[in-house]
Amino acid sequence: MEISQPPRLFEHGIHTEKSDIRVHVGVSMRTIFVFKTKCALAALDAKQYPRANAKQPGVMGITATGYLVPPADISDMQRLKPQSDYFIKNHWLRFSESDSTSKKGKLAVAFVCEIMRLGRFPLWLNIGDETRDKEIQIEGTDIILMASRRVQVKCDWFAGDTRKSGCLYLQTAERNPLKMV
Repeated sequence: MEISQPPRLFEHGIHTEKSDIRVHVGVSMRTIFVFKTKCALAALDAKQYPRANAKQPGVMGITATGYLVPPADISDMQRLKPQSDYFIKNHWLRFSESDSTSKKGKLAVAFVCEIMRLGRFPLWLNIGDETRDKEIQIEGTDIILMASRRVQVKCDWFAGDTRKSGCLYLQTAERNPLKMV
């Protein structure tokens, strides 16, 4: 008799990434959820959430596991709802649930990059004191900002969809049998 073991998942996700900000592109609700990674980690530390498994199309068995966390449980959550004809045609309608996870991820990153280029993306900054340099103030500058933020983007198809869990999927482990990025 042959015994098959479940595939081994490797720790990879919200606990191991080095992001400052996470973005979950919720395709079914046409909503982009933006939040500080540390706020999601604090939510995971504060409460037990249901575990959920995920699968890649064309792969037998689970390929990831994580937690289902209601968006409201993550402090300082920002929701973007780009709904103009432009965003629907050029972004939302390009997603297909049957696409590979790799393709969905690339579409999500391209969408978030455009939102950033358009200045519609929230960024949390550490602001120092106002400039004391008189020359800079005379030129019309009171505050100089410098930011280096690492952003992790996820295509989280049913994020916020109350017809499903209504939650964000915060992955903690995975395997990549198709060797796709």
